[in-house]
Amino acid sequence: MESPVTLIVGIIAAAAAIGSAIIGAPRLYRDPLNPISKMVEIHNALPPGKARSSLMLRIEEQVDDLALRSTARRHVPGIVLSVLLAVITVSTAWLVLTWGGWWWLASPVPVAALVLSITGFAIYSAKVPRDSRGVAIKK
Repeated sequence: MESPVTLIVGIIAAAAAIGSAIIGAPRLYRDPLNPISKMVEIHNALPPGKARSSLMLRIEEQVDDLALRSTARRHVPGIVLSVLLAVITVSTAWLVLTWGGWWWLASPVPVAALVLSITGFAIYSAKVPRDSRGVAIKK
């Protein structure tokens, strides 16, 4: 018979997988060129003037943004290292908690490492344009 902890972890993992599929599904059906093509149709229907030129500027901005998003990527080595640091940190924190005694003196180390791993994960998991070293390119 399975332990209750294994059952709870399995239920949480299944809920996370189903939740991420539900949240991500509508995004998959969207065509990024559809709003741009509609704006081009409106642009072509407008008479020459200020409204037409301002709409063309907006279309150009959206095309540039689309080009940037197509080159955006995550920094996989940074994500892997952040997760690895988090696993090591949680293991160390568990040892500090269970062993007690003078090991409590080491408790700031896992706390600081956990903060670093969360920060690294947040920085490297963002999908932005990056250079060859994985550093985010600023606009």
